[in-house]
Amino acid sequence: MNKWDSRFLELAQIIAGWSKDPGTGCGAVVVKDRRILGTGFNGLPAGIEDRYERLMDRDLKLQLTLHAEDNALARVNPQEARGATLYVWPMPPCAHCAARIIQSGIARVVAPAPPREQAERWHQSLLLSSEVLQEAGVSLETVQICP
Repeated sequence: MNKWDSRFLELAQIIAGWSKDPGTGCGAVVVKDRRILGTGFNGLPAGIEDRYERLMDRDLKLQLTLHAEDNALARVNPQEARGATLYVWPMPPCAHCAARIIQSGIARVVAPAPPREQAERWHQSLLLSSEVLQEAGVSLETVQICP
């Protein structure tokens, strides 16, 4: 990982802090040629109120929440996304987001290795994500982050 990877991953971490999700805030940054194309964090869709009961009901929250990767990719011109790098915090993308990443033409994903709690909770999805990203030729680079 070079200094630019570190900087963009740090930016994804900062953006994750903008999420109102009381469980896990996630951030994503789409970059091409060191130019930021789009950013996103996980949250309810625009126009949907971040009410306490929605955010505290895990099943409801998961049904309504757009992931950081989805929000970042929604802001990127599809032609520009081809060959870009996606930086994600605090863990690699889930299988659903991996499908969207593949479809968008992203060439590389950089993310921290998942913290133990997320690795256990999202185990199956992270395995599938890694498998399909590899099959599609998308590089997935996970970085060990020291606490």
